[in-house]
Amino acid sequence: MMAKKNESFFKSLEGKSSKELEKMLLENREEQFQNNMKHKTGQLEKSHTLKETRKKIAQIKTALAGLKG
Repeated sequence: MMAKKNESFFKSLEGKSSKELEKMLLENREEQFQNNMKHKTGQLEKSHTLKETRKKIAQIKTALAGLKG
C-alpha cells in the first residue's frame, strides 16, 4: 500500500517545472526542519512524518535532476 502512495507522489511531480519543484523542495525542507525541532523537544506526535518528508525531498531532487540532465 505504501509503495503506491509514494509512486503517486512521484508521478505528480512529472508535469511540474523546475521552479515549481524548487519551491516544493524548499517547503519540504522547512517542514523537515520544523518536524526535527518538534521531535527533539518531544512535541512531535507522528514520528513517521520524519521519514516521509525525507523521502519526498529525495523524490523532488530526483525529478529536478531529471529535468536538468
